[in-house]
Amino acid sequence: MRTLRARLSYDSLEALEAALNEYAVQLSSKAEEGAYIAAESAVPTAIGACPSSRVAATIEAVREDGGASVVANGPMLSPEDGGYEVPLSQILEFGSGARGDAAYGAENGYTVDMSGKGEPGWRYPKGDGSFGFTHGHVASRYMAQAAEEARADIADSMREAFSR
Repeated sequence: MRTLRARLSYDSLEALEAALNEYAVQLSSKAEEGAYIAAESAVPTAIGACPSSRVAATIEAVREDGGASVVANGPMLSPEDGGYEVPLSQILEFGSGARGDAAYGAENGYTVDMSGKGEPGWRYPKGDGSFGFTHGHVASRYMAQAAEEARADIADSMREAFSR
């Protein structure tokens, strides 16, 4: 840590102002570096908690203007009819369908008994004109776990950045 001193003279105060301005510029870059260190520290947690090796292989920390983030790209999933595409990384994070706490109810116009056999899930159109049935996927929250860990360690990440 640098100590700033000034005398009550014009030259001394001018030098102090220059030093403070230099310090202010460094604060921004140090904060950005701290954010990147925090993002890097979150990557192993996200990889370890991710249930798909295909998605886990894409998880990385990236620098951005004003900070950093952790991203997971992974493959896109498409039905046979090509009607929509969904990133597997998002399905794994947020879940899909009737399983878990994020089930859709009748208030949304859906029913979870689409099989007619009392099973929670839904039917979807397949490429051959028939319908498939899925129970959905429970959210794994692998990125949320990583974010929680990074937030818990943010003070250490900032200390590291400012000590460099």
